Amino acid sequence: MARAYADASHFPVSLAAKDVSLTTAHAALPVLESVHAALTSRPDLADRDLSALRA
Repeated sequence: MARAYADASHFPVSLAAKDVSLTTAHAALPVLESVHAALTSRPDLADRDLSALRA
């Protein structure tokens, strides 16, 4: 549980995009398709932590 709230955890944008892509490959989920578009719209952030998208 501590990892979920850790400041030092690192979940790359590219991994999040991959996870969303795997989900939308099996079902038509418009909201997740929009999430995937947002995650992949900034290739410069692909290796950064997911929190980088907040900026």
